[in-house]
Amino acid sequence: GGQGDLAFQLCNLFGIRSTVIDPRQPQFYSCVRKFRKGMFHRNPIRAAALPRQPGDGILPVGHLGLHVDTALLDRIRERRLAQEELDYLLGHGKALTWTRKGLHRADSDSRSGEDAAESCSG
Repeated sequence: GGQGDLAFQLCNLFGIRSTVIDPRQPQFYSCVRKFRKGMFHRNPIRAAALPRQPGDGILPVGHLGLHVDTALLDRIRERRLAQEELDYLLGHGKALTWTRKGLHRADSDSRSGEDAAESCSG
């Protein structure tokens, strides 16, 4: 998805609990509007297969503010990730923001975009 749309649809159309893993906070305005207006249910064949209907209300989608990279995946695969490291990574993910210039640390706003990009890739 890129914006959490898949997680929203799994949760609110099919009742499958879902979590978005992304340092950015997902915004579901468009999905919520479509769900409430019944736009996901316009096709009668598809609507018959959906266990949840627009009147059922919006279910919350989980969010894990984590920046996942290859190094993190390697450590997880090797089961070498201590709780303290996970806590640090979650905090690091929360410190990242997404702007038109890309992903950067929130505390690097005063630095140039190039420096900010460098701090997230290393």
